[in-house]
Amino acid sequence: MNHVKANLKAGKPQIGTWMTLPGVHYCHWLAAAGFDWIMVDTEHSPMGNQAMAEAVATLVRSPAVPFVRVPRGTLEDIKRALDCGSWGVLCPMVNSRAETEQIVSWSKYPPQGVRSAGAYGPDFFGVDMATYVAQANEQLMVMVQIESVEGIRHADEIVSTPGLDCVFIGPGDLSISLGIGVRSDNTHPKYLEATQKVLDACAKHGVAAGVMVSDAAAANRALERGFRFISISADAGLIPRLFGEELSKVRR
Repeated sequence: MNHVKANLKAGKPQIGTWMTLPGVHYCHWLAAAGFDWIMVDTEHSPMGNQAMAEAVATLVRSPAVPFVRVPRGTLEDIKRALDCGSWGVLCPMVNSRAETEQIVSWSKYPPQGVRSAGAYGPDFFGVDMATYVAQANEQLMVMVQIESVEGIRHADEIVSTPGLDCVFIGPGDLSISLGIGVRSDNTHPKYLEATQKVLDACAKHGVAAGVMVSDAAAANRALERGFRFISISADAGLIPRLFGEELSKVRR
């Protein structure tokens, strides 16, 4: 069972992080931190299909639920991530209801969608193809990112799409689109107003709201606002920061 999806439906926060660096051993170490989920990022990272497949195959046997952010919300990208064993996909830069409906359709088997059946995916879950197909539509998560002024404008239409499980704010791109520059844990009034529209739509339609933050303090603030699917930074941000903090304490 996808415990992240079940817990989100029950209103329980699920905390994860972004994985942008490849490596099987690295996957083990990241999962050992205790995150509820890990997002394997293939949009803004050097990871190709092989590295993504290895990461998902490793994480699917850990307590951390693996998801994949695909480069684009295309049929090919979505199918490949799900066939490699991901428990869901996150599609970036979604701006309309029509895009969201297409993403949902590509992510689900008939009759809810048009996903084709490949023999590879079920092996990761220890079931046969018939069982996997019967359970996949309910267990896998379909997620989209709202990262622009246009996406905010159509937030209610996007969030109300049947079959959508989570809407994730892309804080960097959204801040740029709003004309306020890239900000860490943005508290600019324009950003707060825009993201509140997404939070309100998610609450209205019973969809989880997600966001990336830089640290635990920012995560707690996001929880207070109503976000439930929260990424504490990404490995590319956490690793240099944590090592830098320790290095700064050494007398030289």
